[in-house]
Amino acid sequence: MIARRQLGWVLLCGLLSCRSTPDSTSVAAQRPLRVAAAADLETTLTELGPLYRRDTGREVVFSFGSSGLLARQIAQGAPYDLFCAASADYVDGLVKQGRIDPGSRTPYARGRLCLLSRQGGPSLAGLEDLTRKDVERIAIANPEHAPYGRAAVAALRSAGIYDQVKDRLVFGENVRQAMQYAESGNVEAALVACSLVPRGATLLAARRLGPAVELPEALHGPILQVLGVVRGGDEGGARHFVALLLSPAGRDMLRRHGFGEADGTPTP
Repeated sequence: MIARRQLGWVLLCGLLSCRSTPDSTSVAAQRPLRVAAAADLETTLTELGPLYRRDTGREVVFSFGSSGLLARQIAQGAPYDLFCAASADYVDGLVKQGRIDPGSRTPYARGRLCLLSRQGGPSLAGLEDLTRKDVERIAIANPEHAPYGRAAVAALRSAGIYDQVKDRLVFGENVRQAMQYAESGNVEAALVACSLVPRGATLLAARRLGPAVELPEALHGPILQVLGVVRGGDEGGARHFVALLLSPAGRDMLRRHGFGEADGTPTP
């Protein structure tokens, strides 16, 4: 009889323990969704965030930076839920390390590289103009860990002017910082993501920037942007955000901010 009573208490305590222990997924959903994203996505995802809040009633926190540095943080256990990279290489590396769910690996956009000048600076029609004497400093993202930095170096090499201008290069931590160098007037030119360039003459003037020249993809090769859901985070919430990004509304935002389709289809 005593043994049966003790067993009953054990079972009851077990049931109460199970009920009082919250499901890990529901706990994660009570905090903001955490998204690590390439710097070229800043304007797009900042616009997409309110749509996610409207759909879910939940906040989303973005950490923008170079894809290489963000990938390193995730590899070291940084608590992100989703990684939107500017290169497939970094997502694929994390898949091999078991940090990204391989089934979630998805190309979502094609980046574009632009030549940008500062307002009132030299007028630049193409890469060849970077060899002029009045172009003393050229900002690019650090090619060691930023896909747009690697694309910039490749474009300069393809144009046959890399050796002439390599001593003028100023490296930003990421492509957004490279653009900030042009906005501040610290450089005469910058090679940046088209997605970060303001649309319209008034916005360009407000940011102290000259007209941007989109460079042919043939100069640097495709900038295929890929995302993946981080294992151990809020995988359900991350997939909801991905679905929104790939929805017609999300794709429209990507197009409006200067991205191409991931499959290479030209965008209007």
